[in-house]
Amino acid sequence: MESFFRDLRYAVRSLARSPGLVAAAVLSLALGIGANTTIFSAIDVFIFRPLPYPHAERIVNVWTTNASRGWQWAPASMPDALEWRARAHTLDVAPSYGATFNMGGERPERFEGARVGWNYFRVLGVAPAMGRIFLPEEETKGRDRVVVISNELWRRRFAGDPGIVGRTLLINGERHTVVGVMPPGFRTVGESDVWAPLGLDGKEARDTRYVRAMARLRPGSTFEAAQAEIAGVASQLAAQYPEDQGNGARIVTLRDDLYDATFRRATMIVSAAVLFVLLIACANVANLLLARAASREKEIALRTALGAGRLRLARQFLIESSLLGLAGGALGLLLSVWGIRGLVAIMPPEFFGVERIGIDGRVLAFTIGISLAAGLLFGTAPAIQAASPNLKESLTEGGRGATVGFRRGRLRAALVVTEIALALVLLVSAGLLVKSYLGMRRTDLGFEPRHVVTFRVSLPQSTYGDSTRAIAFYDQLLQRVRAVPGVQAAGASTTLPMRGSNSSTYWIDGQPEPPDAEKSLVPFRVVTPGYLEAMRIRVVRGRPLTDQDRTGAAPVLVVNESFARRHWAGGDPIGRRVAFTAGAREIVGVVRDTRDFGPDDDAPAVVYLPELQSGARTLSVAVRSDRDPGSLIPALRAEVQALDADQPIYDAGTMEEIVVRSIAGDTIMGRLLSLFAGIALVMAVMGVYGVMAYSVAQRTREVGVRMALGAQPRDIVRLVLRQGTFLAGLGILIGLLVAAGVTRLLAAFLHGVSAFDPLTFGLVSVSLAAAALLASLLPARRATRVDPLVALQTE
Repeated sequence: MESFFRDLRYAVRSLARSPGLVAAAVLSLALGIGANTTIFSAIDVFIFRPLPYPHAERIVNVWTTNASRGWQWAPASMPDALEWRARAHTLDVAPSYGATFNMGGERPERFEGARVGWNYFRVLGVAPAMGRIFLPEEETKGRDRVVVISNELWRRRFAGDPGIVGRTLLINGERHTVVGVMPPGFRTVGESDVWAPLGLDGKEARDTRYVRAMARLRPGSTFEAAQAEIAGVASQLAAQYPEDQGNGARIVTLRDDLYDATFRRATMIVSAAVLFVLLIACANVANLLLARAASREKEIALRTALGAGRLRLARQFLIESSLLGLAGGALGLLLSVWGIRGLVAIMPPEFFGVERIGIDGRVLAFTIGISLAAGLLFGTAPAIQAASPNLKESLTEGGRGATVGFRRGRLRAALVVTEIALALVLLVSAGLLVKSYLGMRRTDLGFEPRHVVTFRVSLPQSTYGDSTRAIAFYDQLLQRVRAVPGVQAAGASTTLPMRGSNSSTYWIDGQPEPPDAEKSLVPFRVVTPGYLEAMRIRVVRGRPLTDQDRTGAAPVLVVNESFARRHWAGGDPIGRRVAFTAGAREIVGVVRDTRDFGPDDDAPAVVYLPELQSGARTLSVAVRSDRDPGSLIPALRAEVQALDADQPIYDAGTMEEIVVRSIAGDTIMGRLLSLFAGIALVMAVMGVYGVMAYSVAQRTREVGVRMALGAQPRDIVRLVLRQGTFLAGLGILIGLLVAAGVTRLLAAFLHGVSAFDPLTFGLVSVSLAAAALLASLLPARRATRVDPLVALQTE
């Protein structure tokens, strides 16, 4: 142990004599280790760390399946979910569905939340910090006017009032009693601040599927037994109810549901990318240490002559590399603080667990471990060479003025080739993802998102239960909005593009009505007059919906081109009728297709129903303006408040923001790989420059002789560039072969771009070659300034 501390002190003194090398090595390592720490902090939350619920591995989700309809992950109907809960013995099933709540008072505010089964919190295994959870009898309509609120809402809106439990709040126009407050940091899937009971009235439709069924395996139950039982229950329901014909059920763990195979593949790719960055950093530092080891040959020879063994010499070099690794890790940990902030900022908030990403004991242990591992990795080559000194060769080379042998030069060149190859793989991967993203941004969406601001209004059942009141409210609201200065058009829809949709079964009127299990589904939107104009969805045939399409008028609808092609390819759908459970409607217009689920998805068949014939209470208002749309939000909020002071607006923003958020998940990997590829490129170019500069320094005598014999500067430049070109070309060739295999893993994340896109491969190769040649040119030009007499005299 005493000898170890002596070597440690000697390593510190030795490194202190090379501050430039230490600074370059620590900075390179900090970038690589910081990137790995940043990514690990997220992967630890998403993949390795348990979910924030007791025995979370026993929590599952139950989904409806139907092979004939292509359902693999369909939500449940409320009656089905209740039947699963009643009949299953291996599972404790809790139905729930997303809801929003208008909280009245001096500051009307809209909160995201959920309607949940009475056993919902029991399934999650979390008790409230104050009060209680729901009682079984509170699931029924009329007894459901109780709520549980989040700890954050309690502190923010009610200033942490200890008397909140039992307090009555005006929610959705009705009085509700707060019965519980959840613990700090508690979060469910999806943002939730308010939870209320289901409010069952016995009229829930079995063919309407919107329920999320979460369950916990009961004590003693296994996943396999639960899967077999729930499939059997679903089979019983399919035989009992026509609406369930062909339906099955499957369970999947909550973790696998949140972070599916595609998500795990993305994390694997990003993890490999940051590992490449670290390997490039290690190669750079290894090259620096090899150069330093060459300059220490006399020191090593002297220590060997004095009796130092191979292991002692190797240990000395490994201690020095470990110190560099730990120093790089310390700086990398500091850089990761900013890296984690940036990573969280680009992640969609719906990524479950984002708020848990940060530096903790696990992340710190990872950083220390990877720092030591990196130190051992880049210190191995210098340590091996130091442990095998050849005194005779060293003296001979020293007599020639060379401070590095041929084998050592080959090793340094091999490290540079490896850097270039890894950098090319990262650059190609990033280039493909960036090209895919740019392609999605240029995709014709079928509507024009620019200069459109949107917001939602949800009218409570208690005061707007009569559809005529809801129709009158939105009618007046849109008239007021259109009068706001700068507004060009305004309309409303139940859902906006990129925000999902509702679906309904249908068939073509005049044809035999098929059985329920064989009816097709079509997404629909309930829209007001002016919506198509506000979104600039062009009518290609017939007419749009107008103010005349009201209650009492003939029931009508507008379809898009995909729906028209599905049923009347080459024919005219105007005047045809589409039948729904509530009755048939006449087609009066055909509009352009819109990419309702994102630029990377095909445009689905969609139908538009007139809001003036339905009286929907929750609508998204779209307002087109000739000025900055975001500046209109205060005026639009004031118009809503003028009509009903208890109605807040929510989800206010621009349509462009919605489009960007819809592809945010697809862009995360592209952004990260672009950043890592940029770091890798800089490091690879630095590696090329370092090797070429060192090579030129070692060949000073040779250059001097050539110039003394009449060689021209261009000949010297050509000589040096030939070596740089060879290294760059070999690295690019190996990188292309590796990239051809690696990019296959990216295929699932590319849209409109081949994983072997020749343009991307070609541009990256040319750019990397140009950068490597530029890095070689600087040492080459320095070589032309060698004075032959001075060069020969130094020998």
